[in-house]
Amino acid sequence: MVRFDDSELWKFDIGEPVESTTGLLFIHDKEEFISQLRKAKSLKIEADFYQEGPRVFEFDVRGLDW
Repeated sequence: MVRFDDSELWKFDIGEPVESTTGLLFIHDKEEFISQLRKAKSLKIEADFYQEGPRVFEFDVRGLDW
């Protein structure tokens, strides 16, 4: 789950790369994700971790150089 600023929650499908490189995931609808990210000041991503449950990561995305 993803939240841009204080907007509604978004769900983006993710997947592993073809090479199955450990630790990497890709967002399938990257155009929509980037479109929302360009307008946002903050980004929160919730991810589930094996035997640890969900964790939320918060990022300040103001001033990203596009």
